[in-house]
Amino acid sequence: MAILDHIILNENAYFYKKEDSSKFITRKHINEIFTKCSEDKLGKKYLLDERKKSMTIGTINIEYSICIFKLEYLPNIIDEEISPKWREQKLAYLLIADFKDYIFISKRNISGIDKLLYKGLTVIDYSILNTIFIDSNTSLEKFSLNNTSIVQDSIRGKTIEALDLKKSFSPYGAGRYVLNSLRVNNEDEKTSIAFNTSRITKFGEKKYIDELLVWAMEVIEKIKTYNPISSFLDVFATAIDYESTRDTLVPISLLFNLRKIHEDIESGRLLGCELLIPNLPARQIPLKKILKALKNVFDIEAVYYGLNTNFHLKNNFAHDLVLNINKKSITLSSVKAQNLILQFQNGKKSSLLSYFNYYNDYIINFEDLSLVYTNRKLFKDSKLINYIDNFIEAFEENDLLNIVTSEKGTFSNTSTQFTSDSIFSFIENEITNTTDYSFLDDLGNEWADYISIEDHSLHFIHAKHGDALFSASSFHEIVGQALKNIGNMIPSDDELDKKSILWSENFNIDSSKTAINRLRNGPSVAQGISAYKKLLLNPNLKREIFLVVNFISKNSLQDRLTKLKNGTSFSEKNQVIQILWLLSGLINSCQENGIGVHIICKP
Repeated sequence: MAILDHIILNENAYFYKKEDSSKFITRKHINEIFTKCSEDKLGKKYLLDERKKSMTIGTINIEYSICIFKLEYLPNIIDEEISPKWREQKLAYLLIADFKDYIFISKRNISGIDKLLYKGLTVIDYSILNTIFIDSNTSLEKFSLNNTSIVQDSIRGKTIEALDLKKSFSPYGAGRYVLNSLRVNNEDEKTSIAFNTSRITKFGEKKYIDELLVWAMEVIEKIKTYNPISSFLDVFATAIDYESTRDTLVPISLLFNLRKIHEDIESGRLLGCELLIPNLPARQIPLKKILKALKNVFDIEAVYYGLNTNFHLKNNFAHDLVLNINKKSITLSSVKAQNLILQFQNGKKSSLLSYFNYYNDYIINFEDLSLVYTNRKLFKDSKLINYIDNFIEAFEENDLLNIVTSEKGTFSNTSTQFTSDSIFSFIENEITNTTDYSFLDDLGNEWADYISIEDHSLHFIHAKHGDALFSASSFHEIVGQALKNIGNMIPSDDELDKKSILWSENFNIDSSKTAINRLRNGPSVAQGISAYKKLLLNPNLKREIFLVVNFISKNSLQDRLTKLKNGTSFSEKNQVIQILWLLSGLINSCQENGIGVHIICKP
């Protein structure tokens, strides 16, 4: 019995469409792929090596190639070679089945060959993958969602499971999320689909190679005979054709999605990063430093060179970082950033940019505010423009914000109040003045600048002063502060008790001491914390977030949003688009959590 007849694999593979469907992959290309993927194999020979073998499934002729080999590498629990006995071994395999128009790839412990392996291949369209296993009787068991919000402190992704999410998932705000992967159940036959990589997994027993290829043929037939249908999944952001839209795209901002790199660090797959510069010794760069550098939203500047346009990312770590609008995808390039090399547990290495380009782990916004790019797909949220009038209702105008000149004002050792030209003074006179309790929580491990309790309501109040009208960066900062503290609105008793120490002190900033008591309203801190704890048990608890800003005028914003809606050009267009996306992310997150939003601004 041949070795191949003993091989059993899971129905878990990647499906791609070939750009050239007139012929099979050449033997030369297969040889290049196998040589590259097995560079680090143990010994000179493969355990199994079969190339361009013919097979007929029904009336369809296909070719398949498979190689299996051993790998040996240094385990991550030691920092250098001790002896060969300490090295770990594992099996790797690569199976490529060529159906002429489509390719089926099954692999394990194969890395570092993506550019070669996927040459001439394209992922299956999102609109096809999210329907070919779905009909009216399908149960939707699991959604893995990525947020398209550019707010760095918003929930970047979430996974939701139920027996059938059609019955339990609220579609409100779903248009701001991209479906990253999906698990469905068709009469106890479960299938999961990862849209970014065209990976399809069927739950069940392992299959012999010939059985596996029959399953692959069935999936490919589903893809080829696809008919567009409406389904529950239409509530999520809609994928649109990138290539037909590419020439009109003008990117304005980018946010790295750090979810995957965090997972790789936490699982031990990603060990470290080193800076490799020719003729200089390698230098280790802490991963936390990399994560910190990538966590902000990066503005994109269009630089024109005759008929050509370069899109530069404004950043502090690689000044030559450029966004490339390619034929089939959007990627990043930088000579300097290519010197940052990630080190993986399996011994493989990859540049930081190659890592992000492979997973397309970033979110890009454009001058066309309805578009967003992520996961190698272009999505359209056509509802965003329609929500503009609703978003404006969150803004409340107040003339007194015209006279503020700073956030906190000026102080002296004897100050008991904030000066009248400050936003903090405005908050105390216009928002917290009638509350039962209010605490000045600014600085340190703050949850908000002010926290107040009034009847059945809990208020988290955030303040931000800015000199420029429509400052997207200032609005991003205050929105991020609000979102990252949503969880703190319902703290544990222990967390509240720790706050009593801070709230019993006077307010001091830097080297300046004041006589401003942090308990701004209410008889005592102890009674205030007791009232807070009691309020959290109230079934009628009403939670509200207040943002108080002086760099936005409600009337001016409404005017710019109307121009945006009508397609009229204006100078602050990019900033207003970013404010709109930030606002949308804030309101959606708050509504998902049952929290009201008030933005107090200039008239």
